[in-house]
Amino acid sequence: MNHAYNLLNLHSYQAGLAEQVRRRTGMPVRAVGGIADPRQAQAIIETGQADQVALARAFLADPRWVWRAAETLGAPAYYAPQYRLGAGLRA
Repeated sequence: MNHAYNLLNLHSYQAGLAEQVRRRTGMPVRAVGGIADPRQAQAIIETGQADQVALARAFLADPRWVWRAAETLGAPAYYAPQYRLGAGLRA
C-alpha cells in the first residue's frame, strides 16, 4: 500500500531537531529539510536553531540561489571573473 506523501509542512521541518541536538550536546549542527527561502535560512542561524543550513531542493530549483539570497538579504555577492558576464556584469 502506498501512502500519500505529506507536503503540508515541509518548511525547515528538521530545524527543531537540530536545535535540540545542539542544546543537548553543545556540538555544532546543520539544519536540513525544506529550507528554501534566504530569510528562513538566516533566521535558523540567527535564532540559534543551527550553526549551518544545508540546501538541496533549493539549489536544484535555482542554481543561482546563493546570489539571489545575497541580493534578498542585502549582502555583497562575489562573482568569479569567468561568471561575471553571465551574471550581467562587466568582465
